[in-house]
Amino acid sequence: MSRKNARELAVDSLVGINEKGVFLTETLTDVYASCTYLSDEDRGLYTRITEGSIQKKLYIDYFIENVSSVHIRKMKPFIRNLIRASVYQLLFLDRVPDYAVVNEAVKLVKKRGFGALSSFVNGVLRGISQKKYEIALPSREKDAKRYLSVRYSMPEWITEMWIEAYGPEKVEDMLRAYDLEDVPIGLWANLRKTTPENLEKILEDEGVDISISLDCEGAYKARHITDITKLKSYRDGFFYVQNFSGIRALRDVIKAIHAVHTLEGRCIKVLDACASPGGKSLFIANNLGDAVDITSRDVSENKTKKLKENVRRMGYEDIISISEGDALVFKESDHEAYEFIVLDVPCSGLGVLGRKPDIRYRVKPEDLDELSKKQRQMIDVAIRSLKPGGYLMYSTCTINTIENTQNAEYAVEKPCMELIAENQLFPSVKYPGADGFYYALLRKDS
Repeated sequence: MSRKNARELAVDSLVGINEKGVFLTETLTDVYASCTYLSDEDRGLYTRITEGSIQKKLYIDYFIENVSSVHIRKMKPFIRNLIRASVYQLLFLDRVPDYAVVNEAVKLVKKRGFGALSSFVNGVLRGISQKKYEIALPSREKDAKRYLSVRYSMPEWITEMWIEAYGPEKVEDMLRAYDLEDVPIGLWANLRKTTPENLEKILEDEGVDISISLDCEGAYKARHITDITKLKSYRDGFFYVQNFSGIRALRDVIKAIHAVHTLEGRCIKVLDACASPGGKSLFIANNLGDAVDITSRDVSENKTKKLKENVRRMGYEDIISISEGDALVFKESDHEAYEFIVLDVPCSGLGVLGRKPDIRYRVKPEDLDELSKKQRQMIDVAIRSLKPGGYLMYSTCTINTIENTQNAEYAVEKPCMELIAENQLFPSVKYPGADGFYYALLRKDS
């Protein structure tokens, strides 16, 4: 049996993601592990076609619908995704001539037993190749939500929701940020094992393009890293990878705690209720050291396994204890036990669409209400676990008022809770690599 090339692997991956609901990250991981025969160049091509075809799916479908005599939903799944992958190459990749893209697609149609459809596929792709500069997008002036939906491949209900809340200019800046390529990743130095200055030298010696983030105190920007887990400095726990928005939020929260608490001679009990993969717990331990005693929990064995791996790698086993626990379920032993609780709840994920573009097609409007109900249950449990005078950080990696400000308002409706600060962080072209992130800092009355 012949090995599949990068383009065929991409089409099969798109079938799994678009038709069977497989997650993009899982698909990429599985292909990388099983197709080690791919050269670095072919692996890069496979990744770009797969990720790009997902990220640009609605834009691609708009072009297909303008040319095809058959509605895209009526096409066979393999043909539908083969055309999508090919159109992505026609519109966004310029290293391969259009005729070669078309010919490769037709060959693959025949190889996979759909020879009778080769003329149809050939016609659609040639039509797009000839007309790709003539097909006009919806008018931004007449219908902003439709224009933004097509132009940035975002479901229309999301663009409508965001426009109503933030206005079209803000929304377009967000969508442009999600579309950026080659964005830096954020990381911070593990102060138990190195200094920021030494970390810079170590990473530079390992060939990492590293620079201080001027937008986010204490963070570094790293670029052009194929697999960061292969770096010795990563395996040795010299740094932790965390998104800039998460770092910024945690820095703000720690500053707030310092402003209202004196840490001298005290050990603050902290609960990280939805802790995996461990970044929040580790950041707090890294910044507050022995002044905190952290309990990190998550709901499943798989999540706590990842927690343990990261805590062990970073060397914070003496400060962070790990256990399984459902943030929806109150434990009597937790009654008013913690002075500080981090509640980074499971959410719709609309703030991380730059890194996980398939989420936009999975989330439905009705999901937001269901998620909000569970998030409020978690808030109730957290409040019962919080000491009088203690602080709760409620956070999400999403952008909508239902899961964010409305849930903060729900919390402060409790007679014992007050809102100290809140912030909705937006992705922006001014801050490449930063996710959308919301947090509220709440205090329980003494």
